[in-house]
Amino acid sequence: MKPIIRRAALVISAAAVVSTVVQLPVATPTPPSLALTQAGSVTEVQITGRAGVPANASAVVLNLTALDSSTAGFVTAYACGSALPDVSNLNYTPGGTAIANSATVPVGTGGRVCLYTSSATNLIADINGFHPAGSSFTATTPTRLLDTRAAPAPATGQFVETFAGNTGLNRFDTGIFHRGDTADGPSAFPGAATWAGDHDMNCGSPGTQRTIRRAVKSESFYLCRDHLMTSIGDTSGYSTGWFEPKQTFSNVSRVSWDANITDLGGRQWWEVAIVPASFNSGVPTCPHCSVDAGYSPSPAGLPAHPAGSVVVGLRYTVHANGVDHDAAMHIPKGTFDPEGFASKAIRRPFSVTDNGNGTITVDWGGVRTSTVPGSFPAGDIKVVFKDHNYTPDKDGPVAGHTWHWDNIVVR
Repeated sequence: MKPIIRRAALVISAAAVVSTVVQLPVATPTPPSLALTQAGSVTEVQITGRAGVPANASAVVLNLTALDSSTAGFVTAYACGSALPDVSNLNYTPGGTAIANSATVPVGTGGRVCLYTSSATNLIADINGFHPAGSSFTATTPTRLLDTRAAPAPATGQFVETFAGNTGLNRFDTGIFHRGDTADGPSAFPGAATWAGDHDMNCGSPGTQRTIRRAVKSESFYLCRDHLMTSIGDTSGYSTGWFEPKQTFSNVSRVSWDANITDLGGRQWWEVAIVPASFNSGVPTCPHCSVDAGYSPSPAGLPAHPAGSVVVGLRYTVHANGVDHDAAMHIPKGTFDPEGFASKAIRRPFSVTDNGNGTITVDWGGVRTSTVPGSFPAGDIKVVFKDHNYTPDKDGPVAGHTWHWDNIVVR
């Protein structure tokens, strides 16, 4: 599976750096120590007016050091006032070891540079120089130029899709059901005509946005940065977007996938359903079934998942063979994985495994595991991935309408 390591944040012309960077004098007062930066926090550092940096400086050369972190993480340095980019300048490991890296960063609003830390760490920022206004400093789109690490071993299974090269969507059936939709007419519950999806039309960082039109359901499924996006923002009631491999499977013992667990608001969640291939209440295979008829997209309710199904998701923790284990096992997303909960750029590897002894084990993003009674359906199965929304903007605009998927393997 592809590692979720962020790329170097900025690539600069070497000639530009040599010809325009202004070296600072050595004698610079040491600022007082600050408290440990917290996971998902942004620290604003005043650049101009300090250490000889003029008010019109366009960029600054920093040496960033992270230490005393108890968990792995990364630092992203960017111009304050701009969107947080989907890149990193420094990746650090737990154990207290000091790890440093140099970064050239545009100066932002108020002459400040912002430092995002994905997990709690002590952080040191030393300044080495700056680029004056009108210099030849030029920022480019973040691009990896060299990576000597061995490529990870490819995943194996009856079905493997990594979306590498922004391909693979054609291997899935997709669809959306909005509450009250009919086959030949508009919804009886008109909702939002458009909403914002992560990544603009050029597949920029998650903070950039594209417009998704309710009437063009195919727009809710798109590929960016080598992974799949599903985006639903309709406000008419319960909506379901679904995608599933265009094949059935037999003798399956594990289904795995990467997904984000970001806080998009309490009315949005995803789930993965393993259902008997013979059951078909829609086309192609029960994409709009529900664990609970109360969350069905039809006012009258649609069928629940058929007997023997196994459903894993961010709302219903585990639903196996007709038994909902949520009450006994549910832990809020922000509690079991606060780093992933805070950042849409972070995806975690999930899996559900039939242990062959009457139990099922769910790996929640490598953070915790759960084992419950149950087994996969007998005979051929289908695997359905769902993005659920129940009037996501009803309580006001939410953080986003988009889930990020990757590395789907059935084996």
